[in-house]
This record gives sequence, structure tokens and C-alpha cells, in this order.
Amino acid sequence: MHIEGKGSNQVMITGNVKSVDDSIKIKETINGVLARGNRSVDLHLVDSLSLTSTTIGYLMKLVNQDQVKLSVTVGDSRLYTLLEDLALLQKFNVRLLEP
Repeated sequence: MHIEGKGSNQVMITGNVKSVDDSIKIKETINGVLARGNRSVDLHLVDSLSLTSTTIGYLMKLVNQDQVKLSVTVGDSRLYTLLEDLALLQKFNVRLLEP
């Protein structure tokens, strides 16, 4: 997995999110965005087909407890389906990037 901050509130992730280390990197990067005073995060998961439960839990905390406006763009329909099955499409403002 490769993660990169772009612009003031955009986080771009390429590769599959699959390890605890990946989750830690995501959390650190998003916390950096929020430390700059942003109250919204635009997360782009370019080609990951899954997310770790730790990452999903962290995103839930951001939205529910910290009142962060989250927008998630996914490039893989399998991840979109997973988030749909977990009833997170609206909560995370998920959209599928059409090929």
C-alpha cells in the first residue's frame, strides 16, 4: 500500500489495504490532515479491494464521534460492495469511480 496526502484534505491510497501497518499509516495521514484544521477528508482508495476492520472502525469514529465530513471514492467494485453490505455507503459518502 502507498499513501499520499494531496491538497489540503485529500488522501490518496494505492494498493490493497490489508495490514495493521497500513491502518496505522492511514490513521497518521488522516490525523495530519485534521491537525491542519480541516473538518473534512476526501479519501481515495484507487484499487484496494478491502479495508481492515481497524480502518473501518477508525473511519466510523471520525464520522460519528469527531463529526468529520468524510467522502470516500473507491476504484474497485468489490470494496464498494463490501461497504454497501456494511451499510456504510451513506455514512462515508461513498462513490464508485467508474472505469
